[in-house]
Amino acid sequence: MEKRKSELKELLRRLKKEPYGETANFRMYSWLNSFAPFSRLLPPEFFHNAPVKDYYASEAVWGQFLDRKANLRENMVNEFLQCINKATSKESLYDCFPYKATEAIAPIKVLYKHFGLI
Repeated sequence: MEKRKSELKELLRRLKKEPYGETANFRMYSWLNSFAPFSRLLPPEFFHNAPVKDYYASEAVWGQFLDRKANLRENMVNEFLQCINKATSKESLYDCFPYKATEAIAPIKVLYKHFGLI
């Protein structure tokens, strides 16, 4: 956790030096927004008003079925397949994803403050 925080802080430190670094919005569309160990790295206000998106044709959702070495998480895949076999609507298909993809957007200064850069 501390290593990831340090990596994010360094990324933000570099971003702050860019011409747009003070005025940019930070946007993240991913299933990771719904994954508690990841979301604890960022300030809670980053996730306020982060709607669930139904764009299920991107890695923003499918990456949750892979581990860090890009191997399938067999247990998650099996549960997902069982669920979609029982699905009767588009909504019930979306419900089969363990982590929902959300789109979080916040002014970059929210993150700078969280990481002690302002």
